Amino acid sequence: IRFSLRGDEGTEKIRTTVNGVTSAAVTLTTSEMEFSYDIGYSLDNGEEFEFFITFENDNGPRDVHFVAMYPPLESLSISLPDRHWSRWNCDDPDAEKQNDRCAKVRSGTFAWKGTYKLKAASTLGLAE
Repeated sequence: IRFSLRGDEGTEKIRTTVNGVTSAAVTLTTSEMEFSYDIGYSLDNGEEFEFFITFENDNGPRDVHFVAMYPPLESLSISLPDRHWSRWNCDDPDAEKQNDRCAKVRSGTFAWKGTYKLKAASTLGLAE
């Protein structure tokens, strides 16, 4: 998997968890920082894969921006499954009932402290 992250302030701290291994804290800059992980198999075979990004030090102006490289964003499901997600009605099938923050998270804006879950679906038919 490959993605980049950048912070609005350049002081945002994150940790990644991939294949059950959590990284040391990384302080982002205002420029995109690339992250790449070998997950041990290809997503081209229809398998699914989950990984996590924890945003540790939100304070208002600090936000993290996620850009998917592989798999592409359209094959990812991004959520913030802790305290916010259910309160924002993000799983409601009626999009009108969902808080606007749900769409922000799904598009890669991590503006709230917490652990973001990224689930990669099969990339079958998608170009790398």
